[in-house]
Amino acid sequence: MKSVFTILFLLCTTLVSSQVNYIYSDGNSNSYNITETHINYEPVTKENSSSGNYNGGAAKSKTISEKDFEKINALFKEAIAAKTEQQSERVMQSGLLIHKKGKKTMEQIVLKPGSVYINKIEALLKSLL
Repeated sequence: MKSVFTILFLLCTTLVSSQVNYIYSDGNSNSYNITETHINYEPVTKENSSSGNYNGGAAKSKTISEKDFEKINALFKEAIAAKTEQQSERVMQSGLLIHKKGKKTMEQIVLKPGSVYINKIEALLKSLL
């Protein structure tokens, strides 16, 4: 009986640790956390904004379909591959994209301010919320 629990525990741990997720932070530092089944929007508050005046609105969380996650995954992979749209430092109006598998960071890029991928990503994420 003990071995059955051990196997179940290892199986659950493996499934959780292999889950793909993305974190996207927009030019105002609003954050989107996307898993294979959910999207969470965490806005910047006035107190945490660089200007002291900006408010990102209300936090939101929605369940997404497998098809929606596939769209996000494809667009994010495209942005990660677009080296000319990236820069090394995070500055205002740039986009930060982090690809994770479980707790391990697989890739992390900064999209240049004005990148076409910033507009595409933000339009897709907002449409899912």
